[in-house]
Amino acid sequence: MIVPAPDATIGNTFFRCADAFGDNTFLAVPANPARHYHPAGYELSYADAAKAVRALMQCYAAAGYGLGHRVALLMQNRPEHLLHKLAMNALGICCVPLNADHRPREMAYVLEHAKVDLVVVADELQALLQAATETAKPQPVPVRFESFERDLPKAKTAATSATPVPDTPASVLYTSGTTGRPKGCVLSHRYELEAGRWYASAGGLASFEDGKDRLYNRYRYSTSTRRSSRSSA
Repeated sequence: MIVPAPDATIGNTFFRCADAFGDNTFLAVPANPARHYHPAGYELSYADAAKAVRALMQCYAAAGYGLGHRVALLMQNRPEHLLHKLAMNALGICCVPLNADHRPREMAYVLEHAKVDLVVVADELQALLQAATETAKPQPVPVRFESFERDLPKAKTAATSATPVPDTPASVLYTSGTTGRPKGCVLSHRYELEAGRWYASAGGLASFEDGKDRLYNRYRYSTSTRRSSRSSA
């Protein structure tokens, strides 16, 4: 297992893993003819994932996005969501995943509260985003996931840096809001890496061997995060 260094960030940790385990599978999505994306399945090695992440980084950087920007992803469970998050985090951009099961007013609240600069949206969810942005102030700029590399708009404000540090915000996840309005939990690079390190090294009923084990992830972005961090947006 690659243990993150004290000054590690999500981006440099991912690329260390890609260098060490390039031929291993990074993402594997089983075939499902009923699914509207990748019905025949999808598999990506660490080496190919690193190549795709670097290409996305070039797109975001060329458009001026970096530290100080927040980009929302409305892509359901597409595996490309993770590639975009890795590319953004490697540049210091903070990722705000959006819940595809939200009503327009709920989504508008998240967009406003998180002060999102850009939304990457899949074609089938454009109507939901449009309904949400009609009331959101200010309105974030949308870009289609399907034409991202061609149509990514320039950032409206300059990035403060393109070099994240461990305490740079990596994600903003919203609580369920059962006792009030949802709160944006700000997760740093350090926090997310420590969560992964703890999980991978806990042992007991869940122990993992490099290059031998796969993790099955059934997480849905329609499931709200109840407790993620002590800090809030």
